[in-house]
Amino acid sequence: MKKLVVLALCVLFASVSIAIATPLKTKETNVLNTSGTFVGYIGIPGQQDPIIMGNISGTYQLRNSGGAFNGIWDINYKNYSGAGTVQGRFGKHILIGRLSVQDKTLPIIGFIGFNATSQKFLGRAMSFVGPALYFWGTYT
Repeated sequence: MKKLVVLALCVLFASVSIAIATPLKTKETNVLNTSGTFVGYIGIPGQQDPIIMGNISGTYQLRNSGGAFNGIWDINYKNYSGAGTVQGRFGKHILIGRLSVQDKTLPIIGFIGFNATSQKFLGRAMSFVGPALYFWGTYT
């Protein structure tokens, strides 16, 4: 069972690496400046009333094979509160990175999409711990 899990993780990370290494020669690069900032929310988006659990903000840089981001996050929802940093890379519609919580670092993987008209982004990130949450906001 352990070998199967390790093999599955290796295949997952290899496929993500290949996808991110592929140059962004599609419309995704046209919507982003070479560098900028982002601000947004963490939670569950909805058409009328999104459930906002926290905030995210940071900077990004676009590179030939994708982009890199660094930011901070905080959650204050019901009986849980926390804060930390987030960093990683994105390419096409895939996002990989690390989420820091106090003295622990967790890997994250997810999906992201950009809207050039409104300069907004929407994505979903998953980790080994906790639920898979959405994040959305604006970029400049």
